[in-house]
Amino acid sequence: MAEKSLRAWRNTSGRQGIPSFVLALLAILVPTGRLAAQPPAPAPEQVQWLRTRGHPANTLHAEVVVQAPSALSVDLTTRAQARAFFNAIYTASDGIPSGWTGNLSGTPGVSASGTAGDTSAAFKAAVQLRINWFRAMAGVPADIAFDTVNDCAPDQQAALMMAANDTLSHNPPMGWLLYTQSGATAAGNSNISLGTEGPVAITGYISDPFSNNAAAGHRRWLLYPQTQSMGSGDVDAVNGFRSANATWILDANYGGARPATRDNFVAWPPPGYVPYEVVFPRWSFSYPNADFASGPATVTMTSGGVSVPVALEVLGNPGAGENTLVWDYNGLNPNTVTTPAPEPSSDIAYNVSVNNVVINGVARNFSYTVTLFDPAVAAPGDTPPTVNGPAQNTVGESSSFSVSGIPSFANGFEYRTVTGLAPASTTYGADGGSLEGVIATTTGSYNPIDTTESFAGGASYHLAQPDPTTQTLTLPGYYFVSGASPTLNFESWYGFGTSHQTAHVQISTDDGNSWNDIYALSGNDSLNLVESGFGAHSISLSAFAGLVFQVRFAYTFDESTGSYDNATTRENGWNIDSISLAGVDSATAGTPSAFSAGNTFAFVPAAAGSFGLQARAVMFGAYPLPWGPAGSETASIQSSGPAITLQPVSQTLNTGSTVVFTADASGSPTYAWELNGTVLSNSPAGRTSDIITGANGPQLVITNATALSNGNYTLVATNPVKSATSSAASLSVSSTSNPGTASSLSSRAFVGTGDNILIGGFYIVGGTSRTVLVQALGPAISAAPYNVSGTLQKPALSIHQYQNGKDVVLHSNTGWGSSPVLVDAAAAVYANPVLQANSPDSEILVTLPPGGYTAEVTGADGGTGVALCGIYQLP
Repeated sequence: MAEKSLRAWRNTSGRQGIPSFVLALLAILVPTGRLAAQPPAPAPEQVQWLRTRGHPANTLHAEVVVQAPSALSVDLTTRAQARAFFNAIYTASDGIPSGWTGNLSGTPGVSASGTAGDTSAAFKAAVQLRINWFRAMAGVPADIAFDTVNDCAPDQQAALMMAANDTLSHNPPMGWLLYTQSGATAAGNSNISLGTEGPVAITGYISDPFSNNAAAGHRRWLLYPQTQSMGSGDVDAVNGFRSANATWILDANYGGARPATRDNFVAWPPPGYVPYEVVFPRWSFSYPNADFASGPATVTMTSGGVSVPVALEVLGNPGAGENTLVWDYNGLNPNTVTTPAPEPSSDIAYNVSVNNVVINGVARNFSYTVTLFDPAVAAPGDTPPTVNGPAQNTVGESSSFSVSGIPSFANGFEYRTVTGLAPASTTYGADGGSLEGVIATTTGSYNPIDTTESFAGGASYHLAQPDPTTQTLTLPGYYFVSGASPTLNFESWYGFGTSHQTAHVQISTDDGNSWNDIYALSGNDSLNLVESGFGAHSISLSAFAGLVFQVRFAYTFDESTGSYDNATTRENGWNIDSISLAGVDSATAGTPSAFSAGNTFAFVPAAAGSFGLQARAVMFGAYPLPWGPAGSETASIQSSGPAITLQPVSQTLNTGSTVVFTADASGSPTYAWELNGTVLSNSPAGRTSDIITGANGPQLVITNATALSNGNYTLVATNPVKSATSSAASLSVSSTSNPGTASSLSSRAFVGTGDNILIGGFYIVGGTSRTVLVQALGPAISAAPYNVSGTLQKPALSIHQYQNGKDVVLHSNTGWGSSPVLVDAAAAVYANPVLQANSPDSEILVTLPPGGYTAEVTGADGGTGVALCGIYQLP
């Protein structure tokens, strides 16, 4: 084994510590992110210009396009709310691709050609969300809008210039590579960063590291209470050039009336519960027109009754945002690589006193408490909501459910189904050189499958770290604890790694939005392998009882250090084999419902069997929290009462149209189907068929029907209309006194305008209401394998009934909207084709009382084309 050769090398060399060949594999992590010193405060003559939004003549002039979000707010006195605000909203702005459309080539700082391009609307929204998250945390108005023309577009030019020149300047000279006056103006009105972009750059501005930012000016501009409009430009790292960001921070409200703030002062970190990930060595306290020099102002901090070291920064840059006092805490140095506070093993409260702050000639004292906490750890009582409702349900019939435990700071919920529960029996081991469905997210060129080391089967999974990026292996699908002693089992061999490289096994209960450790093992900075060979691990999953979860293995680097082992060959990194779960079911998680306010919802089971319903709270109507436990419900098919009986069934058809019936043998079907005298199946003697003239053209009337076997039958109107000037015919089917039942009906025809539309008629007989799924499909049948040409692009669907001498529209739909309820219903009746999310196809799921109905398909926009009308009874 690899370990043996390593020991032999140690014994012969006689060296102590890390051998030279290991040192050669340790890469020094040099921070790539740099921030320029903050832009200067505007001169008095500039203030009027700002208030009138007077962009200079050399900036872009066009219609201002502003993206205005909903205002964010948070109560940091409540740990649960602070935790949810971080987990749901801060993380929502992570991992969004920039979609940068520009380009850049040449040699950084020497030669460059390229275009500024633009970033996607989603990426701009992520940057905007990150800014508003920090402002809400600080207690200032958090509804910053983006001016995409006057701010974002010039900032794109500024970011391109910074990347091209490989340096930062708020006053770039005209001789700069790719210089533009618009970009230069933006540079003077923006926070600028090199080596980071997007939301990461925004967090960098809040941290404000290095000696040139001792006044925390970037932070002060982002948290300036009066600001209402900003902008952002971003350039990707490409062709050896570093990424860059410019965030416009000066708008027309500079120096205007100060809006209300939560605490009067603006501090970072703010009073209350604050996630440790956003607490940096440099702390600050801002107050409008405060005099921190005359007192002079002092800062003291304690934690648990023990004094915490504080080092005041030199006062600087008055007028950059609000006057601010800045200090470093706990002996941390913000002038080196700046990282968040260390992960606390428990909540840590810091009591802060800022004294002798002179305001309007009077010295004042301020005291507040900042509590650092780990948002991955829930406090007692901080639990997701549960679904309450009937344990027994009927397929096709609506049941009422309620959601309890929605926190007061959420304004609604989403729910989803959990189905397909079956014991998780797969063992994952990369056998045969295959990932076996495991999802590998790795960087570099190394193979996450190692065929040189294994516990069993000749291969194992392998995670290494060619760069400091987190490497992951995620098991496919979802899981649900079903047994009394659930466990995750695996064989682990951690070879070489530094003490800041950690192997994790993690669980996510919120669809991968956040991951929590259930196992962690770090490297050891020594000659010895961390684990001498494969060893068995069995991790309890009891804490996740009732929850639907995902599993991943992650190999991470703590970027607070300067070195990591970047080798990817055998013995370096982490090998995992024989991964299995016991006492756990695999599960299928349904599509989440649309956001609902309140705490109740109606649910119609689409199929018989066991299922679960779980809910999650949603903040601001858009940011979901973790899913709660999945309740155990069952649904059965109601045995009493007749099924939908299509008697008679009428369809308006055009030449070449097709009608498909699916007969249900349980009702002793006795339909006999013919067209133009040709029997399609089961053609006994005694059948009578006639072609007569109806109101809209020739009709085929079939009588004396005899029994049919269970199955599918097709009526094809090859040319029902004899007149070359006529375009449509009506087909009606009459049954005997012993009608059978049809569980589905569909017809395809050309949809025109006026009376030339597609109409499907059906009856519900007996004394019981039935649930039907009605479809109007156009785009869905244009794709493979159907490949119908000339389809109706925007079908509109409506269900009608003739009541008291009038045609009454009971239900209508245009665009099915990707409803998870409709997805489940279509799957239950085997409706094909499967609809694409948010396609213009239309669907209605409705429970109807006995009677006759018609489904009408038209063009929503007046268009014409071929469409399919389908009517399905839920089982």
